[in-house]
Amino acid sequence: MEQRREANAVMEAVQSYDHATGAFPRDLNILVPVYLASLPENPRLQYDARDGSLSYQYRGSWPQLQLVNCLSEGDTTIWKCSEINTKPG
Repeated sequence: MEQRREANAVMEAVQSYDHATGAFPRDLNILVPVYLASLPENPRLQYDARDGSLSYQYRGSWPQLQLVNCLSEGDTTIWKCSEINTKPG
């Protein structure tokens, strides 16, 4: 849940930037220090400036140790998360 809180804080900063400027930031570094004190180290976020979306991955805890990918629905804090099958096919 900590990863989601961090991602939500970044998404809220993206939304604030968009409302203030009328456009999504070119990259997340533009948000620091006005909209965020700093970018989180964890989770490592992937950002798409075309639609303001974020994605990140984390590994579940025992007993569900699968890698999980989470993608925002556009520039919202609504996340769609799914396990990544890393077992050979």
